[in-house]
Amino acid sequence: MTDSSPSPAAPADPVPPGDLAGACREFARALLALRCEAFRAAGIAASAMHVPAAEVERLAATAEVSIPVEAATRVRTARERLDQAFQDAHLAEPRPWLARLGPSLELSADEVLLVAVLHAIESTPLLREVARSCVGDPIESGLTPLFLAETVACLDLARARTLLRALGPGGALRRHLVIESPGTREPGFRDPIALERTLRAWLSSAPPPGSDRRLVPARDDLDHGYWDEETVVRVRSALALASRRSPRAFRVCVVGSDLVATRRLLAAILAEAGQVVLAVPRGRGAAEVTDRERPLALALRDARLEGAVALVEEPETWLERPEAMARIAAHAGPVVFSSRASWPDLFLYFPDLVEAVLPPPSPETRERYVAALLDHTRDAPAIARRIGRNYAAPLEVVEAAVAQARGSPEGLTAASLYGAVRDQLRVHLGDLADVVPVGQGMEDLVLPEESLS
Repeated sequence: MTDSSPSPAAPADPVPPGDLAGACREFARALLALRCEAFRAAGIAASAMHVPAAEVERLAATAEVSIPVEAATRVRTARERLDQAFQDAHLAEPRPWLARLGPSLELSADEVLLVAVLHAIESTPLLREVARSCVGDPIESGLTPLFLAETVACLDLARARTLLRALGPGGALRRHLVIESPGTREPGFRDPIALERTLRAWLSSAPPPGSDRRLVPARDDLDHGYWDEETVVRVRSALALASRRSPRAFRVCVVGSDLVATRRLLAAILAEAGQVVLAVPRGRGAAEVTDRERPLALALRDARLEGAVALVEEPETWLERPEAMARIAAHAGPVVFSSRASWPDLFLYFPDLVEAVLPPPSPETRERYVAALLDHTRDAPAIARRIGRNYAAPLEVVEAAVAQARGSPEGLTAASLYGAVRDQLRVHLGDLADVVPVGQGMEDLVLPEESLS
């Protein structure tokens, strides 16, 4: 490396015990110093480091570079401190996000080290400047797989090749969307890479990825009476059976006519068991077909990071995409499907799938739920009886109608609620609400005179 290249900062103050982020920065700083000193000792200029066409073969040449003893000692000391920081982090409560990364995604120790170093460099301006100078590629600037692999491996050829496989197409770090390339073309070993943006924010103590998709059940969801005992028992039995078959990666499909009610029921039952539920985006509605699988992959990754159950609603929207179904099948955590109908093709991808078919809510069940929503409302029992027995409306329609009626000028009355239910049903059904227009009334019926009197 030329003398004009910047050098890493001097060793920082000792890292306090338990400071995982500080230990990562110290280790990254030591690695960059080792790289600079090794190539400076070998007389290798930064601009010549990436010239050979076969980038991977260049590792064999750099492996012969002599490593200065002082720099190597500093790396060993920093690695020992980092290992101790990881041990302390695994015992801490709550565990730092970086300490959860390896066990959640089943990454090797070297792969976690690479993520820790990459995050330390990206989040520290001085280290980022030094690292970009160390790359010195005349074709591409930035952190590349080749640079990170040989740096984290301390110029060890075998370790560097293993890390390159993890960073390459199909490797663990790309498969789990831990890293990404700025460009759209197929990445190579000399193309810049970075931590995936939501993961980078997550490692910087931001809310974890998928927080906006976490289903938080209401405290009294199971006490409102919307689900009868048979429905609750069927869901609990299906989850229990699937958990016995595969405790860590069970597969359950719940078939019910009301997706919103099924979602809330699942969230409530799984919350009782201490499990978090993350909703997976539906397969339809994306502008580009090629963009549909990235949200799915991110959602499954987030579910693994949080140890959550992935909830896939309307799985038929993914059945037309074999690649997407294969990704769901390869997911190492639990998955629950929610659908309005049974789909036999699901069993082709999930032979151990347990299916629970829920009965539609009975009029009495709907009546109890509407009565709970109309608490302290005049004539609540009569209104609940009429709505529950005459309108087989989904849960979201009933709740939206109650909210609309409460906000109307006349307030929540029987007339305002009946009108709101009809309005919300039209919104829920969309164009289907106008398929059979009402054009006749009782006065148009041809009946005997005595019947009309």
